Amino acid sequence: MEHNTTRRRKISVGDRRPHRLSMMVRSLPALEGLLFKRKDDSLYEQPSPARPKHEKVQNRGKWSTQKGLLTFCVFLFVFVVFVHFVIGYRGSAYKPAEELLSKARTSPRNPSRRTQEPNRAAQKLVIIRSIGNALPPRHNPNQTITNLKFILENEKRDDNLFLRHWVMNRLVDPSIEDRVLEMLNSAQESYTRLPFSLRAYESIPYDWINFSEFLGKDFIHEKNYSEWTHGAADLDEDMLSWKQRIMMDTLALPFRERMLYLTNQNAARNFMVDVGKKLGPTWILPLDGNCYFHPSGFQQMVRELDAMPEDVRYVLLPMARLIGDNSESLDADFYQEPVEEPQLIMRHDAEARFDTRLSYGRHNKVALFIRLGVPGPWTKWKWHAWEKEITPKWNDSSITDIDHSKEIPRAGWVMRLSSGVPHLEEEGKLAGRARGAARFYSMKKIVNTLDRRAGAELHDWTPKKLLFFNLETMKREKKEFQNPTEDNVALRKIIKELVSVGSKDIVHGPWSVTDKPKGFLPPSADPHDYYHPARYWHPATEEDLRETQQNVVYSYKDGVEVAYIYKDGVRVSGTELYSPYSERYDRSRLQAMFSNVTVWTLASFYSDDSRFAEHAAECVRVWFIRNETRMNPHLMYAQYVPGRSLSPSGLIEFKDVYFFMDALRLLEGHFSNQEVSQLQDWFSAYLKWFDESRQGMLAHISKNNHGIYYDIQKASIAAYVNRQDMFYNTMYECVSRLHRHVDENGLLPKELVRPSCEHYQVFTLSGWYTMSRMASSIGLNYFDPKIASAKRRPNSWDFRASLGDWNEGPSLLCHAMEKTNPLSSARPICKGDTGDVFSEGRIDEKRWWPLTTALRRHCNVTSFTPSRWIENQTFPKSAYDMPSLYFEHYGIAPFWNLGTPGHAE
Repeated sequence: MEHNTTRRRKISVGDRRPHRLSMMVRSLPALEGLLFKRKDDSLYEQPSPARPKHEKVQNRGKWSTQKGLLTFCVFLFVFVVFVHFVIGYRGSAYKPAEELLSKARTSPRNPSRRTQEPNRAAQKLVIIRSIGNALPPRHNPNQTITNLKFILENEKRDDNLFLRHWVMNRLVDPSIEDRVLEMLNSAQESYTRLPFSLRAYESIPYDWINFSEFLGKDFIHEKNYSEWTHGAADLDEDMLSWKQRIMMDTLALPFRERMLYLTNQNAARNFMVDVGKKLGPTWILPLDGNCYFHPSGFQQMVRELDAMPEDVRYVLLPMARLIGDNSESLDADFYQEPVEEPQLIMRHDAEARFDTRLSYGRHNKVALFIRLGVPGPWTKWKWHAWEKEITPKWNDSSITDIDHSKEIPRAGWVMRLSSGVPHLEEEGKLAGRARGAARFYSMKKIVNTLDRRAGAELHDWTPKKLLFFNLETMKREKKEFQNPTEDNVALRKIIKELVSVGSKDIVHGPWSVTDKPKGFLPPSADPHDYYHPARYWHPATEEDLRETQQNVVYSYKDGVEVAYIYKDGVRVSGTELYSPYSERYDRSRLQAMFSNVTVWTLASFYSDDSRFAEHAAECVRVWFIRNETRMNPHLMYAQYVPGRSLSPSGLIEFKDVYFFMDALRLLEGHFSNQEVSQLQDWFSAYLKWFDESRQGMLAHISKNNHGIYYDIQKASIAAYVNRQDMFYNTMYECVSRLHRHVDENGLLPKELVRPSCEHYQVFTLSGWYTMSRMASSIGLNYFDPKIASAKRRPNSWDFRASLGDWNEGPSLLCHAMEKTNPLSSARPICKGDTGDVFSEGRIDEKRWWPLTTALRRHCNVTSFTPSRWIENQTFPKSAYDMPSLYFEHYGIAPFWNLGTPGHAE
């Protein structure tokens, strides 16, 4: 029996399960060729006869029983391989390229198979291309498929002259990967698949630590960043300054490690070199996947390589960038000056490697040129201050297999095929800047896309999914409520309280912003506009003005100038929730609507009593849908200060919208499709104002508790209206605020300076608890040290090397939760504290109780030492034994202890 195996076979490496790996790996003819002795080292003479395109297995007589059995086994093996290929196994954890190559080298061979090898005497070159991801808008979305098709159809392959191999480098789009596999298999090309693992990608955290180190704490929420990002869409890409380029490179720093994983460029280059060394030819050419050889450029390279002196280990392959259509290069006389970054040809014993710490767009290929002493424009390219550790050295003496006094030779030329975006392929400084801008946006776009994909595929997130409450936990609690046991007494008590509160309060509502008295309308005089004066701005008395002119503003009321003075901690009459005269304004009505609708919705879910849900839905219609009573979608006059520009502080009055959004999701069956659409439209309009108004932009850069409550509001509404880009960005970027909120001692310096410092400390941490609970719905754990560590991360650009050091210390959020909480830190009461609202000068100590559940579950804190000034030195361990209702001003959701994600009590 004789098998024709002259065509290429594929290698697929990195699969998670060994038996699948063995099924997917096929031996390269070149690997088997190592067993054969070369007869001729000529690179371009081909003494072997040409082979026919197709050879069939010959039946040489009557087979014996043993041969027939062997044939059956071989065909069975081929069938299994085919089935596995059709199924397309993709699951894989991240492993370095070196480990993947090691697996390929050690894969068991089938001793029963004998192969007929092509004449390998002339093979002195291996060309290996990396097929990577197209990154719009830098590339046309179809670039990968278009250029691969062009190369396969037009670049002549001669197995007697050179080996050709492909590396599928972490293709993130399954449909693109399937198409590439189909094309390579159809062309009978050999390839290696380096798989992309979504779970491995998600496990790499955003790097806010190095980001803050170089740019200042929480730079992403600074004024300059906010103004630049809001105006970035209006920038002319062709006119970007170097300063703006630095800004873009800087903004890419937090997700640099994620980009490094998914682009994998230098790791793939090193992998290709290692594969080439294993294959055995003298010269190894690791090419970018869009490089194409014109026949004249290839023939010139072959001739010049064959004439290279024995001591040459590195050869430059000049490259031209094709500006027009790819078909232009098919002209036999085509030539374009190769002035772009060259490719690098390496001899099989070359020692230099590409630096895997360098990411896409940061000189990752030319860094090796600098180390080799290759002159070119890249020697003048700028490296940022935060890249000091990875900036390459000119003529690096650590590379010992090269004579640095000699110039590296060149051979032939190659073309970089079109990216499909012609204006970005032009030459010149402006085009280079435009490519840089497009590169940044392409990185941001693919990271956002993969973040959303991870949330959906790994954590089943959709806009319909509850964000604060967990539906699976709620279903389990409901089942336990309906099946009483001694173990669920506390849970049943809470649900009974929920139904009781809902029944008692069902007589209240609906509420509307149009309920304001006529004498208390906003400056717009529109009753549909939400209105609430600033809490700490009082009409100034003559005595006030004699004492100070600081924090004083002047306004005109009925033609008379009126002075207002700011008194922190002293509230204006009627601005307290549910206080006397609060009916003049909309704050108490809004809070009553948020809280009661949520309570009734939860009561309906747990009790199956639709009366609660129907009344809740009616309250929603009155506030948001009906033209006569609906609120205009903005908070322009929230915490309004006469005589001043509109206040960003007022946006915090919508802070509890996060649990209300979950109520709307649970109530959706009680609205018509038109009403659901109207609600979506209202919150979309509000979110647009919230994000783009000056008030919203100022709230975004707030450095105290307003910042975290801004993010809570933005993320929850963005999720509800399916603005997934905004939702995921907010959830991930919010972590950066921890570096400003929390100091090295785990304290909150911005809140300690307030008169009500105890209130503001627990209020801020309650916001962080809420945001972390919302983040868990997409698999983001704010308590993970990898997300934000209390211990300084080593300033290392080797992510995997520094990861172990990261995990040694506690997370920054755990550090704050433990050190700020008087139940766990035994700290003294903060200086000058004036206590809580309605608490006669004392803090409500039970407000700290919910935070202890986070300490137990996420921070491994099991023992508590309350401060001496805490009256209740003991407190419940179970959330079910803690209060379910707190004063709404405290930022704790009603019945927060129901539907807790991961609750297993």
